[in-house]
Amino acid sequence: AAADLKKKGDDGKAALDSVKAERDELAKQVSALTKENDKLKAKNAQLEKELDEWKKKYAELEEKYNDLLNQLEKLKEQVTTLSATLFAITCTPNALSLALCSC
Repeated sequence: AAADLKKKGDDGKAALDSVKAERDELAKQVSALTKENDKLKAKNAQLEKELDEWKKKYAELEEKYNDLLNQLEKLKEQVTTLSATLFAITCTPNALSLALCSC
């Protein structure tokens, strides 16, 4: 009977040692994963900051582009107006305009 108790005690100690070893291994894995997670969080924060900077640059460029489109449209309108005015000045029936008229 004493031998049976000793054997059960040894088995229990072996099982406890095995559980402790697994716990220690899991603790190491958790520690490593926590460190990796912290690195990824830092990298993500850096990338988010860079993304915000790119979004700001894009918005600025888009605004400049739209301003240029508006300026182009105004210039086209001015060219049309000036062309019509030039045509009216140079192609009216008077002596000076008849001399200059190329139409």
